[in-house]
Amino acid sequence: KTIQTIQHLLDKYDFVEADEKYARVKDEYSKETYLNLVHTYKEKQARENHLFSLQLMLDAGDYAAADKLFRSFNVIDHEEYLQLKSPYIQKLVKSKYSKTINLEKAEALANPSPNLLLSARAGSGKTTVLAIKASMLIDCEQVHSDHILVMAFNRSAANEIRTRIQRDHRQIDFDNARTFHSLA
Repeated sequence: KTIQTIQHLLDKYDFVEADEKYARVKDEYSKETYLNLVHTYKEKQARENHLFSLQLMLDAGDYAAADKLFRSFNVIDHEEYLQLKSPYIQKLVKSKYSKTINLEKAEALANPSPNLLLSARAGSGKTTVLAIKASMLIDCEQVHSDHILVMAFNRSAANEIRTRIQRDHRQIDFDNARTFHSLA
């Protein structure tokens, strides 16, 4: 019964009270097992707190802060973070850029990595995703347009991306869409 009480206290993250209860039954319950259980619950609590903080940042539209928090703690994996952030990105793109994107595109845009490689079939929306990503970096994360480099295989594609970013997303200062050859 005391073991169940300890378990119940740990479920509520009442570690002080659980320690006091454990002290009464320490001869019946191994210290190593108890400490492992406490450690598991502390990790669970940290994960819940981390997810709650991420949720608050995403609710507020502070994607840069959410990305920074995600990278600073190893509490959730990359896929789980993308699943958490992607619906917010879909809403942002709809409201700010008047575009409807699917979950796969939202996941590409939600990716907190400083570098992004898009590889997909022709006509799948790569240019749209690149244009929105560049605009989001400028609008949402205050990255200066000179610090964003968009690479394309040919001049036509580079011009198309540049035009979309400038015209469709009103980033008239953006001029860093280049071919691999022009960069060399």
